[in-house]
This record gives sequence, structure tokens and C-alpha cells, in this order.
Amino acid sequence: MKRIARLTVIVVAMSASGTAFGQEPASAAVAPAAVAPAATPAPAVTNEASKEPAEEPFGKAGVLNVASDLSLNVQHTGYGSAPSGGETPSSVTTYMVGPAADYFVIDNLSLGAMFQFGRITESTGAEEAKIDVIGFEPRVGYHIPLVPEKLGLWPRINYFYESKKFMVDGRADITEKSMGVGVFVPLLIHPVEHFHIVIGPYMDTALSTKAGGQDEAKATTIGLRMEIAGWWKL
Repeated sequence: MKRIARLTVIVVAMSASGTAFGQEPASAAVAPAAVAPAATPAPAVTNEASKEPAEEPFGKAGVLNVASDLSLNVQHTGYGSAPSGGETPSSVTTYMVGPAADYFVIDNLSLGAMFQFGRITESTGAEEAKIDVIGFEPRVGYHIPLVPEKLGLWPRINYFYESKKFMVDGRADITEKSMGVGVFVPLLIHPVEHFHIVIGPYMDTALSTKAGGQDEAKATTIGLRMEIAGWWKL
């Protein structure tokens, strides 16, 4: 009986220990939860709106126009009366060149000036006189775009001062000084960016003309003027 009782105790003990080994310990570490991979940032979207804005066109405030004025023309000059002690010239040929600059203080409104240097040849019957010219011309203009960045009009009005040295047979004869007003109505042609050709008619009217301290005939001049110019936004 005692042996049977001992065997029973051993069997019960082994059964209890087997059950304990089959269970996970309470202190076992919990497996970490799966972590989602980090999202890849979307590539930057580029479009026309994100690009740097295009430079403002000609005529906007802050634009500086620098030109070389070329006036190569045959013009007609009419006088109110014949010059003192001489005949009225029958034809006048003018060759002029002048650096110029204009600045747009507000959109399409410009202030500028031009210096002129050149020679005028006057024919009076069988006699021909050559005249060396130096002039200064402050001016104001208004730009009118016709086809953006292709064509435009740029009318300008000006005040001018001119000094003319007359030469006959290569000798200096007399110096004439004139002051007056004028208008220039050119067409602007923009073949490429920041460059244009300006060509159009002009008219200058003298308000005062003196030579050797004496009043002289006041001339009205009509001609054709051309400029080659470049511009930048300051």
C-alpha cells in the first residue's frame, strides 16, 4: 500500500511539472509591432508659375535706353526771310550723329537728352557752304506699344540748342546760335531682346537765331532720323 501511495504522488507531481513547462512565462517580452516604412517625399512639381518671372518689357518704369542717333538725310529748310546779306539756300544736306539716353520715370513716360555733332552742306546757286554743328537736346517722350516686344511708337518733344560754325572755302566765316523746339515721331522695331531700331520723321522750329549779335532768319527743318539703341532694366 505504501508503494502504491508513493507512485501516485510521483505521477501527480510529474503531471503538474509538465503543465508548467508547456506554459510561457508571464515575464516573456512582447514582440514589437511592425513599423510602417517612412513615406518618400513627393518630387517637387515644377511649372511655368514656379519659374522666375520674365523681365519687364521696354517702356516700363526703370528702363534705361541708350542710343546712337544717326541722321543721314536730304532735307528741305524753309526760312521766314532771307538771311542778312545773303540768298536763301536752295537745298540742305545734313549728316549728324549723336549719343542719347532716355530713362522711363514711370511706365511709358521717358525723360532724356541727346548731344549732336555733324555737318550741314548748304547750296546757294553756284556757292556751297559747309557748317559744323554742335547741339544739345533735352526731351520728353511717351511710348505706345503696338505689338508687344515687336513694334511701337515713341513720340518725343524736345528743346534744342545749336551752335553752327559756317565755313566757306575752308575758312571759318561766322558762328550762329539757335534755340527752339521740335518733335520726333519714330517707329520702334525690336528684332531681338534689349535691342531696337528707331526711325521716323522729325521737325525742328527755331525760336531764336543770332549770328554775330544780330538776329537771323528762324528756320523750320523737316527730316528723317534713325537711332540704333539698346535698353536695360535698372
